[in-house]
Amino acid sequence: RLVMAALRQSEQRYRSVGEHQSDLVCRYLPHTTLTFVNEAYCRFFGKRREELIGTRFIDLIPEADRPAALRNVREILEGGEPRVDEHSVVLPDGSLGRQQWVDHVIESPDPGAVELQAIGRDITDRWRSDETLREKEMSLGEAYERIRSLAHRLMLAQEAERTEIARDL
Repeated sequence: RLVMAALRQSEQRYRSVGEHQSDLVCRYLPHTTLTFVNEAYCRFFGKRREELIGTRFIDLIPEADRPAALRNVREILEGGEPRVDEHSVVLPDGSLGRQQWVDHVIESPDPGAVELQAIGRDITDRWRSDETLREKEMSLGEAYERIRSLAHRLMLAQEAERTEIARDL
């Protein structure tokens, strides 16, 4: 009875930690089917837990980012160390957001049963700021090149004018 009580208490602590995280927490099977999501994950995607459990998280990722996300899962399953992975996601309003994740394998006491756990965070604001900065840098670079071209043409025009004046004199 004491062991069972300790086990229940341990499970409650684990669930409490997972549920009160501001980071997104999920567990999934190797083929990306979600088996657990915390409240932050539900809020981010605007869905209830019951709507998410049993679905594949890969379906929340845009087509273009899916191969890299699946490759990351495969490499972790093949014994790779957990590492930071970033990818875009489809937000509830249909726009794109960005998330950063760290996934790792959870070995099960059952032989052959494997699950993965991932902890992620929303980096959409930073990603959008970086995109805006890149666009402004490109725009600035283009403006600089236009100014250089204009300055070069101005110097050529001035030189031609000087040559014309010298010829007239």
